Amino acid sequence: MDRLQREVGRELPNAGDGDPEAFFHRTENSRALERAEAYYRTMYRGGLEAWNLRERHMAETLEEVIRHLDQRLGRGKVVLWGDNSHMGARAPATSAGVVR
Repeated sequence: MDRLQREVGRELPNAGDGDPEAFFHRTENSRALERAEAYYRTMYRGGLEAWNLRERHMAETLEEVIRHLDQRLGRGKVVLWGDNSHMGARAPATSAGVVR
């Protein structure tokens, strides 16, 4: 992973070669790799934090997509579909699982 991050760091100034779409895609792919490593390391150790990491990654990625669309189109629209497993099967790992 360290080697990959160094290679990405060398390539980032040239990422996209002036194409904003290519730059966005390369940047997001790099973020996904970094976050995946953190997720799998956390999952290996066990515990509920892996679930929260995955959900945070999805939220941050969605924010980046919306920001990118806003810059490119003025005001982008996004449709988000969530699987049932995101909506409640793992509720104990989130504040939704707290009994009040």
